[in-house]
Amino acid sequence: MKRILQSMKSCALLMGAALVLASCDKQDDLKTEVHYGPETVIGEGTVRAWVQTAPNNKPVAIGLSMSKKVIASLPNEMTEYKLDLPKGLDIAPYDHVVLDWNPMGHPPMNYEHPHFDMHFYMISDEERKAIPGGPQQHTAAFAESFMPPSYVSAVDAVREMGVHWINKFSPELNGEHFTHTYIIGVNQEKIIFYEPMITLAYLQGLDKGQKNVLKVEQAPKVQRNGYHPLSYTIYNDAVEDEFDVSLTELQYRKAEKSGK
Repeated sequence: MKRILQSMKSCALLMGAALVLASCDKQDDLKTEVHYGPETVIGEGTVRAWVQTAPNNKPVAIGLSMSKKVIASLPNEMTEYKLDLPKGLDIAPYDHVVLDWNPMGHPPMNYEHPHFDMHFYMISDEERKAIPGGPQQHTAAFAESFMPPSYVSAVDAVREMGVHWINKFSPELNGEHFTHTYIIGVNQEKIIFYEPMITLAYLQGLDKGQKNVLKVEQAPKVQRNGYHPLSYTIYNDAVEDEFDVSLTELQYRKAEKSGK
């Protein structure tokens, strides 16, 4: 079972083949449910994606839960895990989640620490795997319309991922140690994923029950109709003995064209 908010009262429901958690958010007195995708085994533990919805099935959060047994049994090589979202929900613009484990980190040197990349993709897995590596250009109109003001491009696309855009004011780009950051992924001027990056050490350093809610800088416009996050949340769930990472405070936004 899963507690998304510490203030929730939870109970277990079995609905079809999916596991659903019913709860009450005391902040707004709305009953919510958490719908789970299938489990994926990692070492001695499991990870799965989920969507939290309000009574009208409106998504309010999308995330993944990783049992703490995973942390104690991670592989020694870089590994990718595709996580399917629960079926039967309108969770635009998301298609699937990919969890990457990087035991040695990856370039640039700021990120050469053991960490997880948590990609919330807006394209199919087939489209993702077709993305070539190499430099990609972008127009000023694209950046001004669809990127937060402080975000800059890494220019080179990572094969099967795309170009990573990052906040130039992120601590790890300004002389501080990398712990967590928030990436926006792009391929040929199309936004294709949102990505929290979090070090293993940061997760292990969270106190039991600690929940950190981190604001996401907003772009003037979005390219896809759907639910976009105002924040992302990292939670050490001591009751369920797992770590949760989620895109939270989802707000519906309509797609717009670039330019004024």
